[in-house]
Amino acid sequence: MKKNILFAILFFAGLFAQAQNASIGPSPINTVSEWKDDVPGYAIFKNEENRERTFTWIKREISMPQDWAVAICDPVLCYDPSTFTQSFTLQPNEADTVIVHVYPTQRTAGEVVVELLLYEEGQTDTVSGMFNFCIALDAAECSLTNVNELSEGQISIYPNPFVNDTQIELELPQATDVHLKLYNIIGRQMVDQSYGLLDGRQKLTIEGANLPKGAYLMQLYLDEQVITRKVIKH
Repeated sequence: MKKNILFAILFFAGLFAQAQNASIGPSPINTVSEWKDDVPGYAIFKNEENRERTFTWIKREISMPQDWAVAICDPVLCYDPSTFTQSFTLQPNEADTVIVHVYPTQRTAGEVVVELLLYEEGQTDTVSGMFNFCIALDAAECSLTNVNELSEGQISIYPNPFVNDTQIELELPQATDVHLKLYNIIGRQMVDQSYGLLDGRQKLTIEGANLPKGAYLMQLYLDEQVITRKVIKH
């Protein structure tokens, strides 16, 4: 019976871009990183209905170097790479973080594509979140990286955690349209700041004096590239 359900979900995933009143965002989630033992990609699951709902996620490892591993942390627990599906419950209008962890086992460049399918128990509609990773010893080794893209290793956020303000330091190789968004843990947008075209070494300030304490998801848009990081307000 369970195999039949999984088959149905994978079939319907190609037909539906979004489950009814549920979402994974942003999608796609693109992560470019220098090589390290654990490379995370962050997104938000959101229940957009005014009722408690039980969801199930399915992990699909679309492409990955041999011997690398991928594990999921959903709003309840973190699971080992052998776990490919799990269920959890979200309260009415609740949103929470999901993290896809990539564990490179070789100190070489590699690209990973993971899809998370999310569906509500008893329903056939699904929402699909795509996680794209490019990991390399040097950003130049990464085929997803071009002159317009930066690796996460070329961007620093300090202090993090922060009390009042925090700064994002980066160096742009050419004129780039820069946009910053900050979401709280329930998926509400707290900051939406456009900086226009910037070039060279830059310091962007997140003014956090009026932000409540807690964890936030920061998205930095650099032309077509999106870098997602977690920041914490104390």
